[in-house]
Amino acid sequence: MHLHARYSGPDVLVHAAPAPPFGPGFTADQIADADTLEVWVTTLADIADTTVWRLLRAGQPVAMAEVGGL
Repeated sequence: MHLHARYSGPDVLVHAAPAPPFGPGFTADQIADADTLEVWVTTLADIADTTVWRLLRAGQPVAMAEVGGL
């Protein structure tokens, strides 16, 4: 897995709330409990990629969602 992006502040809400296939679909409570969102991908070269979204609080995972590719 490769770290594709890391978001903090208001960007967490923007990227964590949309439902699959456009995002992980985290709940408002999950997002409120986090300060960082990490987006991990298997590779950017294949439409069958898997994306793992990790919500973190002080560096510790509080929620995770995995979205498969096509």
